[in-house]
Amino acid sequence: MPSDRSRDDESDSRTAVDVSDLDQEALYRTVRQAVQDAILDAVGTIALVTVGGALAFVGGSLLVRTATESGLSIGFLTAGIWLLAIGLYVVGSSLGVVQPVRDWL
Repeated sequence: MPSDRSRDDESDSRTAVDVSDLDQEALYRTVRQAVQDAILDAVGTIALVTVGGALAFVGGSLLVRTATESGLSIGFLTAGIWLLAIGLYVVGSSLGVVQPVRDWL
């Protein structure tokens, strides 16, 4: 059975040749775009974790408030459970712990 290692070596050598053929302006644009994408990804992840954390906090506080009051309101209890679950899912999917919704289909 032939190894796949020879294919990897060929693609690495082609990539090195392709990069050396780039002029400085094209290389600068490529690196700048890659850095810009990385920064936007980091900012987006931080924003999603913040929003998910806020949703989870509100859901948890609704659950605690509903559980400690004398009259249990089913609506507030349900809203607290849903907000907590959605908040935890947003945090988990943005950090890569669980599969995002767009990958379900």
